Amino acid sequence: MKTTTKIILGLIAASYLMLVMTSTMSLEQPARIFQTCIRGTLKTQKLTAIQAFVALDPYDEESQNYIIELVSDDNAREITVDYPSELVEVKMKGTMLDIITSSEVGKTKAEGRTFEIVEKKEEEQTSEEDYDTDYSSQTAVIIVNMPKATLLQLLANPKSLNLKGGSLNIANLKADTFDFRRKVELLLDGCNFQRATIDIGTHGLGLTDTHIGQFTFFATEDTINSRSTTISEGKGTAIENLLLRTNTDMNLDYSCYKHINVEQYGQTMVSINFTNVSRKCSLK
Repeated sequence: MKTTTKIILGLIAASYLMLVMTSTMSLEQPARIFQTCIRGTLKTQKLTAIQAFVALDPYDEESQNYIIELVSDDNAREITVDYPSELVEVKMKGTMLDIITSSEVGKTKAEGRTFEIVEKKEEEQTSEEDYDTDYSSQTAVIIVNMPKATLLQLLANPKSLNLKGGSLNIANLKADTFDFRRKVELLLDGCNFQRATIDIGTHGLGLTDTHIGQFTFFATEDTINSRSTTISEGKGTAIENLLLRTNTDMNLDYSCYKHINVEQYGQTMVSINFTNVSRKCSLK
């Protein structure tokens, strides 16, 4: 074969390869958009357990990116589940609420297609191709509104909440005692307890508009995975007496506590850092 012929054939092959690559790139689908503002509702008369297996991170199968919010409502006559229907599917299995990733999200992930989670698409957006993928993602929040008695019964059973990842919010609950020992991110919003004991392992506790009389809080660390318990005190938080049992360093907002006692356990000494000290402070 002549050299000229080889060169021509090489150019033809290269051109064909470029054409195939260009065609493939042009067929690549844009990121799909899922909105959290599109909601579904489920109502039930009885609830004894909640199970959630949800994975909403488009790049990480182990990252869940969802919140279960349990709301105490003395005026409620039934249990109402409000959920982002584009992201999750909910149904009752007997008296257990079952929450899973929606079939559309599952299909999108199976196709290897990227997707974004937003609260609402921009009004001027005319197609998925117009979407700005730099827009911050939103978390899927599943709200379960129920009578106080139902919520207390749900929390009293240590096996009632089977949440694969995600976070748990408890709102508007008022009770004499609150004993919570589960390995999960926890937020208390608008709660009031005379006495509370909380052990959430190496996860974080958030407090907002929450009042507690006697509060025992366990904190620990996982040196292998570089994780440790944290506490974040938001606006309206007031704790009368805190007993902090810890083997890890902690940061506390001093203005939220009247009295603080620390019990260190384990082999390592710990450091307790205070912020917002604005009055006379007796530490020892």
